[in-house]
Formats: sequence, C-alpha cells, structure tokens
Amino acid sequence: MNFLSGKYVLVEDGRFSFRGLWRFYRSRFLRVAPLYYFYCFMFELLSGSRFLLNGGWITVKILTFTFNGNGGIDGIGHLWYLSTAMQIYLLAPFAFLLVRRFRSPGACLTAFFACLLLGLGARYSLYTAGADWYTWIYTFSLANLDFVLCGLLLARISQMLYTARAGGVFTKIFSSLAAFFLIGYNCYIYYYGGSVNFFLYQIVLPSIYILCCSLLIIAWLPRRDSVPVYGGIWGCVNGFAKYSYAFYILHISVLLYVADLITKLSLVSGHAVVNYFVYFGISFALTLGLAVMMTNVGRGRRTRGRGGSIS
Repeated sequence: MNFLSGKYVLVEDGRFSFRGLWRFYRSRFLRVAPLYYFYCFMFELLSGSRFLLNGGWITVKILTFTFNGNGGIDGIGHLWYLSTAMQIYLLAPFAFLLVRRFRSPGACLTAFFACLLLGLGARYSLYTAGADWYTWIYTFSLANLDFVLCGLLLARISQMLYTARAGGVFTKIFSSLAAFFLIGYNCYIYYYGGSVNFFLYQIVLPSIYILCCSLLIIAWLPRRDSVPVYGGIWGCVNGFAKYSYAFYILHISVLLYVADLITKLSLVSGHAVVNYFVYFGISFALTLGLAVMMTNVGRGRRTRGRGGSIS
C-alpha cells in the first residue's frame, strides 16, 4: 500500500526513479536492522553461548541477512525469517512494477490466482525433485515470492474495490472462522508434531494461508478514498501489528525462559491442554510487554533524531 499511496514513487515522468528505490531500501533497513542487531548483541551478552563470536561463516550470514536457519541455535535460529524478509524487500519494488500493470479488478484477481497456483506448483515441484524442504522451500526467499506477488495484488484489488465499506456480515464471519481454525490447526501441528500430514503442512498450507489472510483483509478492512479506516476487531489487529516485529524477535527467547521457569517452579498441571494454554498465555503476555517497551524506545529515539518530541 505504501507503493500504491505514493509514499515510495518508483516511476516519475515515465522513467524509473532510483531515488524512490533508495528511499524504500533505506526505510526498510532502518526499520529492521537496529533492533535486529541489538537483539544479536544482547543474546550474545546474556546467553553465555559465545555463538556469534565463534560462529565463523554463520555469524557473517546472520549479520548480512543471508542466514537461512541452518546451523543456528535456539534463541537465534529464528532470525532466518528476517534474512528472508530483507531479501524479499530487495525484490518487492520490482514486483510492484510488474503488478502495477494490472489495471482492472478482473485482471488483478486472475493474476492473484495465477500466482497462488504457481507458488503451490513451485513448492510441489521442489518437493518431488527431492529438494530439502527447510533450505529450499521454507526459508528460501524465491520460493516465497507467491506471498509477495499475491500481497501486492491484494493491495491493488482492495484499493480498486473498497471505497466506502468492508465486506458483508457472512463474509466477515466466514473469514474469521477460517482464520481461527487455520491457526488452531497450526497450533495442533506444533503440539502433536509426529502425527500430522507434513506434506499438507509444508506444501499446501502456505497457499491456504494466502487465501485465508486475503479474505480476512478484504472482509474486515473498510476504506474511504483508498485509505484504511481502522476500528473494532481490525483496530485490535492493527494495534498489535505495531509491535509484531519486536514480538517476533523476542518470542523464542521468552518461550525458552517461560518453559524453564514453569519446570523449575513445578507449575505443570496434569492436563496437557491446560499446560498448553497457560504456557503460551504467559509467554504471549511477557513477550508483548517487552515488545511494546522495545518498540516505543526505538520510536522515541527515531523521533528525537528528527528533532521532535518523544511523545
């Protein structure tokens, strides 16, 4: 939407704008890198693992956003996602230049489903060719391009179609239930691991997530003059979104800490489902609190750097 709104102008007077491209890259780097490097420093300082100090080539990959998760350890291995995201940011402006050529809702919708099917086909082809799922499908940025293209097309579709109100009541209920059951199934997979269909999880579920999230966005996000109007349930989602980056950075370390604390204090009950909700409830609250603190501190520093007030 930042491309569509004109925040990052990539074409001026019919010519490609390197200034707009630089503004986008600079913005993404300054949004991601400071907290990322701060977390790496604090992990190295507090964990006592000396992982980054002795990591050699893996450390270089972590610090240059080329890490794919292989060779990582708990507490820092999840940073592969930030590397994938930064690589996707490099491609996003050029993907937008392709998407902007679709000028009607019908053409955008056709391209959306084409990208959806191509992404599913690409994952299946890599799977049948014997490619390592984690390295070449899950964490490989080019294997996730369907998310980027479908996301850009979704933004284009929502800009074209929704000018005054969101979807109807049935669409809102259906999209919400679909998201609820999809996330619930994902939790089931994480909890019961060995008894699930991993082909479905690894190859098919990414495309289902694209469909489900797209429907949720179109159903719930009203627009006036192509500007999002937040409120109600979507207001809660948008409120959390401000802290989601810091939340992701911190969540693994908090999960490990809470698991260790619950074990030491013998707080485990005899019911597995109760343990599950208590464990993740405590972890979510603690992670969100820390994420809010870190995000607000970072925002305050950026504001001071521009000469404004912290508030």
